[in-house]
Amino acid sequence: MSAVHEAIRVNDVVALRGLLDEDPELIEEERHWNYEGGWQCDLPLQAACRVGAKEAARFLLDRGAEVNGVASVGE
Repeated sequence: MSAVHEAIRVNDVVALRGLLDEDPELIEEERHWNYEGGWQCDLPLQAACRVGAKEAARFLLDRGAEVNGVASVGE
């Protein structure tokens, strides 16, 4: 799991802010994983919503995360 997605998983906005300050493009970083035999993919905002990380989701929206962003499908 990437540092961005780990910060989201634990709702650590301070870490998330540091990561995005260092590399703003991480706001679109995809995470791929195998779920029940099929590949799934999340963008950071999607991941925050999926795990209930409200503060992280709000921070990502404030930083310009695309509400209608679409992650690619993993291989």
